[in-house]
Amino acid sequence: MRDRAATALLIALLAAGSAQAAFTPPDVIVVVSDDSYPPYLFRAESGYLEGIIVDKWALWSRKTGVRVSVVGLEWAKAQETVQDGTADVIDAMAYTEARSKLYEFSSPYADVDASVFFNKSITGINNDVISMRGFTIGAKEGSACAAWLQERGIRTIRPYPTSDAVVEAARAREIPLFCMDMPAAQYLIYRKSLADEFRVTAPLYSARFHWAVAKGRTELRDFIQAGFGNFTTDELREIDARWMGHPMRSALETRYLYYAAAFALGLIATAGLLAAWNRTLSGRVSSRTAELRNALDSMERQMEALKESEERFGQVFRLSPDGIMVTSVGEGRVIEANDAVCRILDRTREEVIGHTVVELGVWRDAFERKAMVALPAMTPGGIRQYEHVVRTPKGEKRDLLARTTRIDLQGETMLLSMIRDITERRRSERLLEESEKRLAKMIEASPEAITIASVEDGTFMLVNPAAQRLSGWTAAEMIGKSAIALGFWPDPEERKRLVSDVQRLEAVHAREIKLQRKDGKVRDVLCSAALIDFEGGKFVLFQGMDITERKKAEKELQEHQELLRELSAHHETVREEERAHIAREIHDEMGQALTALKMDMAVIGLESAKSAPKTAKEIQGLKGRVDDIIQLVRDVAAALRPSALDLGILSGIEWLVDEFQKRSGIRCQVKVEDGEIHLKEDRSIVLFRILLESLTNISRHANARNVEIRLRSNATHVRLDVKDDGRGFDVDAARGRKTFGLLGIRERVIMLHGTLNISSVPGEGTQVSVSIPL
Repeated sequence: MRDRAATALLIALLAAGSAQAAFTPPDVIVVVSDDSYPPYLFRAESGYLEGIIVDKWALWSRKTGVRVSVVGLEWAKAQETVQDGTADVIDAMAYTEARSKLYEFSSPYADVDASVFFNKSITGINNDVISMRGFTIGAKEGSACAAWLQERGIRTIRPYPTSDAVVEAARAREIPLFCMDMPAAQYLIYRKSLADEFRVTAPLYSARFHWAVAKGRTELRDFIQAGFGNFTTDELREIDARWMGHPMRSALETRYLYYAAAFALGLIATAGLLAAWNRTLSGRVSSRTAELRNALDSMERQMEALKESEERFGQVFRLSPDGIMVTSVGEGRVIEANDAVCRILDRTREEVIGHTVVELGVWRDAFERKAMVALPAMTPGGIRQYEHVVRTPKGEKRDLLARTTRIDLQGETMLLSMIRDITERRRSERLLEESEKRLAKMIEASPEAITIASVEDGTFMLVNPAAQRLSGWTAAEMIGKSAIALGFWPDPEERKRLVSDVQRLEAVHAREIKLQRKDGKVRDVLCSAALIDFEGGKFVLFQGMDITERKKAEKELQEHQELLRELSAHHETVREEERAHIAREIHDEMGQALTALKMDMAVIGLESAKSAPKTAKEIQGLKGRVDDIIQLVRDVAAALRPSALDLGILSGIEWLVDEFQKRSGIRCQVKVEDGEIHLKEDRSIVLFRILLESLTNISRHANARNVEIRLRSNATHVRLDVKDDGRGFDVDAARGRKTFGLLGIRERVIMLHGTLNISSVPGEGTQVSVSIPL
């Protein structure tokens, strides 16, 4: 497995090469592929790339005269470089529908089977994905095999950057199964001597290998395809045979052929030895001359390629965003370092070159450096990868990811280190970890029930303590169990409606539902739900609050309010009856008594007119006072209960309007629609009192000049509208004050199950609208 820093360096190389490329004709074509995919592409012990892809593109370059740079990367990184334009071609790619939207594919050139490999201790695994469910399956990130499994419902796939990393994880038993193309798997398994440790299924599918370019670059694809069209069958067979090997022939057949050939050659040599001696010597000289010429040409090509390689890697060294540093083995003295190292250490180049890593503060002392880096890196094949913390001269702490290995430089052994600053990544990881811990604590401490369950049947994946209290089940009893199987939903259709709305809207808020506890009690719950991604699938996040007691209290409060309104209505009825009774008593009894008094005083006045003129005059004045008292009695009686109201609501309204106009001087207009309106006495009294209260408010507060009163009815309701052109008021503000007039109107309407609407705009007047059932 190569280091991520090395990957970044190679990507920089690709960018440099690609920036110089032009299509007609292209100067350099950058080809990328997985560098851990033998025999097509892999790294030899020297670190150089080898395999079918290298030889194939080298032959293409010789055929076309266009330079080719083959670069090996992690498979996912390789795909990224083609998509962002850093690389031109990606090789050893299987065709899929998803990839066809991103790439222009070549003609297929090889068929490769993909299978699942599993530890020998596991049984029951075959090429049916059902047998693999529940197992963690390793796969190369971005591979067609991983996509094939995901399309068939496998969600327990663990990605790895390279095929080598997948096999290594399987060897360490981090994963029980892994999916891989057969050639790469066989090579890696046999190289690591693991053939006896694994078993393999029948092929899952057979993929056809192509090379491809980014979508839309069809001209480049056709240009490259034309170059491959110049290959002969023998040339392709020779490349395949070099890496795939030759078929083994029968030993017996080979031996007899050898004897026959030797015998024939002996006869020919004996017969023509003397005659061909001079010709043989001449041929040898010509052959040696040709070999020497070919060797010189090959050496020139190798020197040119080496020079190009050195220039290319020199540019990679300088421009790499990751630090690259060469140090001596013994002291750790810095021989060479790029600019990225200076940025990471926050030092100038002069402060870095020639100083030891201990002096630069990378390590505390030489012993620590030797134990952590030098000894591991100097072991055969040793590559030491580690994370380390350093402090800059300004005291800033920086987290580094480094990889160190041994190299030979101008005949001396050195240590090559690649360094990446991961300070921000570590900070982000710490912040994310802290955030997740806070979220977990919030979920645990939440007074509301929180669960995460599957969309299909509500299988619980997570429940908090509040959810356990709400349901009566423990977490152990709920996790992995279906909410439907536990009887959590007394009405399963209600859950279907909730889930359907969540899938359609992605979130549902403040919905009242009913849930059943373990003890069978049904509770009212106010819930919200949302669709979330969880462990690779879609799940429902449920949040609920038990509102059973609240709804019970609300119901009791509503019943209590109804009783109060009934009591108020009864009191209002009794009061109206008392008013009517008192009004009649005042009007009849007191009116009659005052009338009789007035008559008696008239008789006395007549009798005393001659004998006592002065007394008669006083009696006449008393009669005027009695008349005033009689009018006052009539007014009091009318205020308690207008007699006109006994003739119907229209007569009552007309009397009230006449009295209002006399007292206030405000012009009133009464409009009655649909002719005569007949109401029950209780409804007539309520409308009369509401109109009286409205007119009283207008005279006191509105400063109006005109009032319009409209009365109309239909088959079920009667409606009264009172509108003025006064100064208006803020309705919302009035609700916050104790305005008993408006409160009385509202309560009278509620008693008769009617509706009240008050609309007003400051400066534009007010309208009171009342509708009550007949």
